[in-house]
Amino acid sequence: MKKFLMAFLGTLAGIWFSLFIAFFGLLLIIAAAGVSSLGRSKVVQVNDHSYLKLVLAGELSDRPGQLDPIAVMRGDKTVTQGVNEIVGSIDASAGDDRIDGIVIDCRGSSAGLAKRQAIVEALKRFKDAAPEKWIYAYGDIYTQGDYYVATAADSIFINPIG
Repeated sequence: MKKFLMAFLGTLAGIWFSLFIAFFGLLLIIAAAGVSSLGRSKVVQVNDHSYLKLVLAGELSDRPGQLDPIAVMRGDKTVTQGVNEIVGSIDASAGDDRIDGIVIDCRGSSAGLAKRQAIVEALKRFKDAAPEKWIYAYGDIYTQGDYYVATAADSIFINPIG
């Protein structure tokens, strides 16, 4: 009877442990699926007389960041902007006849000089490739870095309170 009881309790413990592992494994799979769907880009419909809006806010990194499953479980869904995506968007819009210009919305971004210089050079290439297109910059307040990027614009606007 003692052997039977030990085998029975061991089997129950094994079943509970297996269910525990399966539950957390399923949670990780769901979180990983959520992370991979966050990184997918949407197909954007571009109409005639559209403009490209660049929002310079938060941290700018070389490439867009990836969310880890732990961050998703905590509710943190912020992904850093990639300078390569920003520069690619500017270069692509230079040859697109449906895009009339670029609006730079400066909200206080965090990036080094090299990253900002890459954006400024892309904006200059945009102006050289399509001189008839415009670039406007707007900000409530300007940090030095955002103002440096805004100097590539045709016109710079600021909130009167800023």
